[in-house]
Amino acid sequence: MAKRAVIIKVRVDIENPNVNEITNEDVANIIDEMDYNFEPVGDFQLETEIREVSNINME
Repeated sequence: MAKRAVIIKVRVDIENPNVNEITNEDVANIIDEMDYNFEPVGDFQLETEIREVSNINME
């Protein structure tokens, strides 16, 4: 059986028209609630995990 790991960084733009600021707590809650699982592709089984979180201030 072959196994290989790759790291994919994903950018998530977060918007909320009902608030003036998106806090670090908001971001942490969003990350906790996101589903990072990928469905199998053919015979390939995939496992995912969050490896890095970077904050970008989008003004």
